[in-house]
Amino acid sequence: MRPNRIVFVAVAALAIVMAGCAQEGAEQAQQMEMAAAVDMAALEAAMEEMRGTWEQAYEAGDVERLVALYAGDGIYMMPFAEAMEGRATIQQVLTDQMMRMPNRQVDLTPSDYGASGELAYEIGTYKLSADVEGEPFEDVGKYLILAKRQTDGSWLIVAHIWNTNLPQVMPG
Repeated sequence: MRPNRIVFVAVAALAIVMAGCAQEGAEQAQQMEMAAAVDMAALEAAMEEMRGTWEQAYEAGDVERLVALYAGDGIYMMPFAEAMEGRATIQQVLTDQMMRMPNRQVDLTPSDYGASGELAYEIGTYKLSADVEGEPFEDVGKYLILAKRQTDGSWLIVAHIWNTNLPQVMPG
């Protein structure tokens, strides 16, 4: 064989191998995408259930039920405070909040949600009313919840951030 013919055959063989690999890679990517697909109707139902449980537990002061919605290493971020990580810390913060705010009423209104693979999010607004130091208090704001699908198919909150639309009152 002449050197040019050897190069041509080698290049042609390499092209065939690469085309096969590209096809296999595309098929694997499609399989992974299908495996990661989320049933949006099921996701919406799961998020609605989680949101309803959160509202009911918060209003009832049922900290145990509320904290059970969070992953063990979940993060809770509220206005004017450091991020809190882990169920024990979240439980302490929520217990303190509820003790200072009797007669709580909360209304969570989602505006968007979505998912990719094992992660889902919900964005929305909230209205909160309570008694604080014997005086009526009302707040409105927004929230973002990031949830992760567990091996049993359930969803747990891995990150929850909320913040008020009210201006911060500065001392003095």
